[in-house]
Amino acid sequence: MRSYNPILSLGPKGCDVEKIITETNTGRNFEYDNYDNIKSYVLHVYKSFKGNKAHFKHGNITNYSVENQVQKLAKFLDKITD
Repeated sequence: MRSYNPILSLGPKGCDVEKIITETNTGRNFEYDNYDNIKSYVLHVYKSFKGNKAHFKHGNITNYSVENQVQKLAKFLDKITD
């Protein structure tokens, strides 16, 4: 996410990765056998890159930064060890 490049995820509909990608607007998730839509997405991203229009706008990704994730983990560990 931090590279600000579009993400192509393969997984079942409604999986956790799809929820995160949708929330942060960082790419698309496709089911494994959705060949036509995967191809269309890859071509779209490639054409944007070739046309120097590869400035993809992402949503708020700070919730998934290393700092925030470590902070959440530390709070969880503190909670279960008290």
